[in-house]
Amino acid sequence: MNTVDNLANIRLIRERATGEFVRSVCDQFTRRGALSDPQWAAVYRIADDIRNPKPKLVLDFAAIIAIFTAAVAHLKYPKVRLALRDLSEIVLSRAGERARQPGTINVTNGGRFGESDNCWYGRIALDGTFQESRDCTDEIAELLVDFSGDPAGIAAEHGKLTGNCCFCGRKLSDERSTDVGYGPTCASNFGLVWGVKSDMAVA
Repeated sequence: MNTVDNLANIRLIRERATGEFVRSVCDQFTRRGALSDPQWAAVYRIADDIRNPKPKLVLDFAAIIAIFTAAVAHLKYPKVRLALRDLSEIVLSRAGERARQPGTINVTNGGRFGESDNCWYGRIALDGTFQESRDCTDEIAELLVDFSGDPAGIAAEHGKLTGNCCFCGRKLSDERSTDVGYGPTCASNFGLVWGVKSDMAVA
């Protein structure tokens, strides 16, 4: 890293990137003229994604947008956690009203923005396009497609596989919730059917 590259990358992400992390590091750099090494690493990663974007995948993610739209009537920060084959998770979270692209869905590994273990896989836009980052894998993209096609079914699979609700992250303890794969409160919050076998649940 050198001063010229640092300034160029800060200028680039300030102009073309979105999100609370981008705002915070740009504000900190303006105030102090310095960032931590993990923050600089994140800035360089975001700048590289801007300069070398993956092509957008035009997919039907209407169901994902719909369940998050339902959830914001009940929850300030709705999230969905989905398990990959190695039982690591991806986390879907809705951009707030103060974000540059409010209502879009960020897909990450659940790490805190700016921390070295954070990984951003992409963004689901309101028009159904998915902007992948370079860290997005085929498995992650396929899981998103599956979840959009059957939110209740994939949520149920997550609950049965991990023992935890994919919406609130809590352990499933009630027998019926264990059977369905997620709890009644989360079902209501996200607009899903509850109280039937998971293989009969539909959005």
